[in-house]
Amino acid sequence: MKTQKVTVINQAGLRSSRIVSILNAKANEFKSQATIRIEDRVINAKSQLGVLSGGISYGTTITLTTSGEDEEEAMNALVKLFQSGFEDY
Repeated sequence: MKTQKVTVINQAGLRSSRIVSILNAKANEFKSQATIRIEDRVINAKSQLGVLSGGISYGTTITLTTSGEDEEEAMNALVKLFQSGFEDY
C-alpha cells in the first residue's frame, strides 16, 4: 500500500465533471485500488459520482492511497496528475 498527501491546486478543485473524468480515467488505467481520504471520508478515486460528491475544493489537502499489484505506478501517475493541476490532460 502506498500513501501520499497532495494539495488540490487547480481552481475548479474536484467539483468539475471534466476534472473528475480525467482523474477517473487515470485511476482506471491501473489494476490497483485508488482512494482519496479527506478528513474522515474515504472516496473511491475510480468512481465519478463518489469524487464529485466529495465536494473537494481548491487548496484542500487530501491523502491518496493505492493498493494492489501496480500500486507504485498508480501512485506516481495520480500524484503527477495532481501536481500538474490537471493542466497537461
